[in-house]
Amino acid sequence: MFRLAVVVVVLAISLPALAQQSSPVNPQDSRAQIRAALLAQTPIGSSITRVEDFIRANLLPKDAPMPPVEGYLSGDLAARVQNGAKYIRVELGHYFANSGAIFLTAPMMQQKQVTALWTFDDHDRLLDVHVGKAVKTY
Repeated sequence: MFRLAVVVVVLAISLPALAQQSSPVNPQDSRAQIRAALLAQTPIGSSITRVEDFIRANLLPKDAPMPPVEGYLSGDLAARVQNGAKYIRVELGHYFANSGAIFLTAPMMQQKQVTALWTFDDHDRLLDVHVGKAVKTY
């Protein structure tokens, strides 16, 4: 019962925020679909400025600060993506999925947080876009 109450509270808090966001991508789409949609707007070879303009106009809430251009990737993330000199990471949104039940009695909810990572070379040109989905289970 407590778990159900937590899910209801989390949904009540997040639904207004979800309604305010309008994005050219649907976080519930597959990573490949999201990547294709982002690459259609910011093709390989695009400048950092073009990517920042797209992010500012389409992915950030009004008056939200632009995510910083960061330096080299490290750790596990660097092993999974084409390493560039710079990157920009943006949170695309989140959604909830019901993944079944534990022992057929306790419902499990999953919150999936979706992010995009644009990597750039030494000349500030886009190398690739990577989409990730992190999962939290309640």
